[in-house]
Amino acid sequence: MPALTKIDEPLLREHSSLSQGDDCYFLLEYTAHSSIQQSPDNTFITNLKKKPDRKNKWEWPYKEWTIQQLAAELATALPTLIDFPTTTLIPIPPSRIRTSPLYDDRVLQVLRQACPADADIREPIICREDRLAAHHSQEHDRPAINDLMDNYSWLEGAHPLRPNTVLFDDVITSGNHYIACKRFVLQHHPATRVTGIFIARRALKRPRP
Repeated sequence: MPALTKIDEPLLREHSSLSQGDDCYFLLEYTAHSSIQQSPDNTFITNLKKKPDRKNKWEWPYKEWTIQQLAAELATALPTLIDFPTTTLIPIPPSRIRTSPLYDDRVLQVLRQACPADADIREPIICREDRLAAHHSQEHDRPAINDLMDNYSWLEGAHPLRPNTVLFDDVITSGNHYIACKRFVLQHHPATRVTGIFIARRALKRPRP
């Protein structure tokens, strides 16, 4: 089983919005602009990102199988990093609003299957409007951190966040969405310690020598 790896130097160079003060970890490595033949990790992420409009197509069972497999791997990896009784887990919201027919809760599904039944999993960060998914945009076209935050709403629960908060997502690219969610969480609960955990990090494809 793969272990969670910290995004540190020199990996920070491929995630421009992160700094050494950001505590982020990943399970797999997804190579951008490559086919599923690039690696098993690329196959996992490609299957995971199949859109909801493919639900009645032949390939949909691959997505369901992938969610189960990733959850099984994370069920082993997460306890090495998370103290569940003191941690709140928050999925970074997807690009579509909840009422959209393309709304995809794949990240939440993985998280719920991977965590203990009594884990504190919440969805307090809600997007007001649809936005373009990060993996469908160029680096220079991705929304700025402040623009992402302006699109968020906070749904306060009955209980405050626990001392530790984990922001969870499928793939980290530049890190804009993580930083936007981290700042948004800290605006509402400044005492919590925020960590990021990702199914995969986007690795830049290296040119051949």
